[in-house]
Order: sequence, then structure tokens, then C-alpha cells
Amino acid sequence: MPEKSESEIKKLEKWFLLTGLYGRVLTSGTDEPVPGAIIVIYPSTIPIPFTDKEFFSISRPPRGFNSAISSRRGFYRLPAFPGKYVAIVRKRGYTPLQKNVTVKKLVPTHIDFHLKKIHESYYIGNKRTKELHQPDCPWVGLMSAENKVIFRSIHEALEQGYNGCYWCMREIDTG
Repeated sequence: MPEKSESEIKKLEKWFLLTGLYGRVLTSGTDEPVPGAIIVIYPSTIPIPFTDKEFFSISRPPRGFNSAISSRRGFYRLPAFPGKYVAIVRKRGYTPLQKNVTVKKLVPTHIDFHLKKIHESYYIGNKRTKELHQPDCPWVGLMSAENKVIFRSIHEALEQGYNGCYWCMREIDTG
């Protein structure tokens, strides 16, 4: 393969820096930043590459997909070739969002994503493992119905000897 000239390399670098998506991930209604949100894009010409179960359990950028994580102030930047994409934005505690986006050639595309906060006032415990989970935790979907116990507060669950899930309630996980 012939080597590229310096001017060709500069053109490619400029194209790479200018083309793609950028913006913020914010909370609907309050416009508060959502840090740690995962933004994944894939070409709109292919079918959705995730099952519902996989989509709702995304907690880190999946391999093989163009993805980014929002900063502490909700900012993200995602380089992408020009074309039509589907963007999926996911953060635990927020309703996932899916949106069609178009990336133009040599023009950065600004898109802010607004996620709705989930106001859950209950937790799900597993009778067998004595672990407590957030309602949107992927482990809840794997639990059998007879092992699910609903708690209205964390305090209520802790009094009954439940421990926080390492995945979704790490702050009260005691091992």
C-alpha cells in the first residue's frame, strides 16, 4: 500500500476531528448533567444488534461498537463516518433512549440527549441469595418469581438481613 503524503494525512486528521457527534447527556426537565451515561451508535441499515435483555443491561460500552461515556458534566464526543445511525443512550436509574441521528461530512453534529429519571420507590430482594436490587438491575430479570420480595425502603431490607447487590447497590454491599 503506498504511503500517504503529509497533506493527505492532515486532511484525514481534520476529517476525523470534524466528523462525528458531540453534545451533552442531560436529565429531562432540569437539564442537570448525567455523568457516566453510555452512548452507543450503530448504522441504521443493520437490525438492532441487542436483545431487550442485553440493551437494558448495558453498563459499559460494548466491544465492536462506536461508543462513548459522558463526562462528569455530561459531555460526550463520538467520532463517526458520515451516514445515518441509531444512537442508544443508557444510564442506570434513567429510562434508556434510542434516537435516529445523521452524521454529515466534515461537519460536527451536535445532539443533546435528555434522559428521564426513574423515580422508583421500591427495591427487589432475592429470598435465596438475600441480595437487594434496584428494579432496573439486570440480575432481577434472572430471578425466579418465587424468590422475589418487594421492599419499600432500603432500611426495611437491611433490617431483614439483606445485602446490597454488587452490580446495582454497591454502596450497601457488604460482601
